[in-house]
Amino acid sequence: MKQWTILAVLALAGSLAACQTSKADSADTCNARQLDIYLNALSATEVKVTIANRVGSRPIRYYTEGDPITMDHNPQRLNVELGKDTRINRFWCG
Repeated sequence: MKQWTILAVLALAGSLAACQTSKADSADTCNARQLDIYLNALSATEVKVTIANRVGSRPIRYYTEGDPITMDHNPQRLNVELGKDTRINRFWCG
């Protein structure tokens, strides 16, 4: 009985690890990670054009921190959050 409990715990731990890996891999479906160099940059037109070129033909949504945004989830869409000073705060997919 003790062996079965240990095997069950190991199997569960393995499944959880696999889930976390797949979530981490799929979390960047919009290429947001490659844009970290633009964090804290002003959201000028030239920066927006460069970002669009880096992520390809996918939708990009710019919004200011605190603005209401729709909750429709699109894993291919790049969201760019701007601070009140129009600097880029973060990138995320969804």
